[in-house]
Amino acid sequence: MFTIKEIIEITSGKLVHGKSEQCVTGICTDTRTLKQGDLFIALKGENFDGHNFVAQALKKQAIGVLVQESWIERNRILEQSEYILISVSEPVLSLCEIAAFYRKKFKISLIAITGSNGKTTTKEMIAAILSGKYNVLKSKQSFNNQIGVALSLLELAPKHQAAVFELGMNHSGEISYLANMVCPDLSVITNVGQAHLGFFENIEQIVSAKCELLRNFAMVPAIVNIDCCKLYSQALKFSKNRLITFGIEKKCDYQAKDIIFLQDGLEFMLNRKYKFRVRVYGEHNVYNALSAIAVGRYFGLDIKLIQERLNIFKPMHLRMQMVNAAGIHILADCYNANPHSTQAAINTFSAMQANRKIFVFGSMLELGKFSSQCHCGIGRLTANSAIDFLITVGELAECAAVEAVKSGMDKHNVFTCAKAVDALAILRNLLKPGDLVLLKGSRKMKLEYILENICNR
Repeated sequence: MFTIKEIIEITSGKLVHGKSEQCVTGICTDTRTLKQGDLFIALKGENFDGHNFVAQALKKQAIGVLVQESWIERNRILEQSEYILISVSEPVLSLCEIAAFYRKKFKISLIAITGSNGKTTTKEMIAAILSGKYNVLKSKQSFNNQIGVALSLLELAPKHQAAVFELGMNHSGEISYLANMVCPDLSVITNVGQAHLGFFENIEQIVSAKCELLRNFAMVPAIVNIDCCKLYSQALKFSKNRLITFGIEKKCDYQAKDIIFLQDGLEFMLNRKYKFRVRVYGEHNVYNALSAIAVGRYFGLDIKLIQERLNIFKPMHLRMQMVNAAGIHILADCYNANPHSTQAAINTFSAMQANRKIFVFGSMLELGKFSSQCHCGIGRLTANSAIDFLITVGELAECAAVEAVKSGMDKHNVFTCAKAVDALAILRNLLKPGDLVLLKGSRKMKLEYILENICNR
């Protein structure tokens, strides 16, 4: 995979101990998955420090370790060991540099996806479609930050014919950095909404940050949502290649019409010619499917094959996932939340048929000064939708409860609580067979706890 000499040159690191001609068979950052011959990179984050596992990595027969310079000064004993010891200023940066170098060894088609919502589902749909013809590598789960993208790149192998990665961000410059790492051959931007507003002054700054994918690779073909007006206008400025467009409202290359919402998913007509059926819920997933179809057609796949692949696609865990628990239906969409995705979930939920509908809403994080305004907006929308009960979880979400009552929702049907365990207790007293429950909130609110306990009761 690499020689130690290559690692030193890529990272501008210092070989403290070992021989530069030795070979590394893999890169690892987690001793639980470490294999003999791997180079262990000790990453440090807010809640973990890989340096604490250096001894364990060596015990599991790692060929050596790459660590922070300051750590070596406090652990001189390793300099006398028989293992490879490399010091660098910042191990995370070194991991990314190694991954970027490794990416250039593969002349395969790589699709990069970004957007405020739908990145993971779109990635999964694209991978499902392309897998009908190619051997595809996709990034795991939501591996869309520096570390996740780097680790995904390092999984590339000669057998792969295409790769699909998602790129996430909450600050300007992050998409640019990730794009330079992956060097995409095709770019996809799903949409731009009010995600991570706490780190930006306005939506225009978020649009600009997402469009870094296009600015850095202006000659690379791009697939964008034409109905997202601010995104589309910026994309026109930055892309030097023809934009491939998808949408519902405006005429475009891949347009959905005659959308029908079914008990087990949805149907739509593509360009008034081809019928698609997908086992996912919500209009927002029509957009995700359209962008995936556009990618499939870009790579020359037959429409019939794309229809077949999307028809067997299943939603990921906690992403508009419908679960039946002893006659109670739960729509779990609580992997994460922002105002845009929460509105989409409420609209989908509101249109569904059920005896009673109970919305469990967890706080939306990273909204900064816009937090109160956004949570109040969700409260108003809930009150004006076909929803019978509202249970909020977390301090920020209390604004939604207050606003829902102000907007006409029966105060006896609105509950506030601090944690998911409290919401579960309220739910257990409310639930009746035939009820439909929506779980929506930011990841840190841990609403999956409710799903797990209702399913296991």
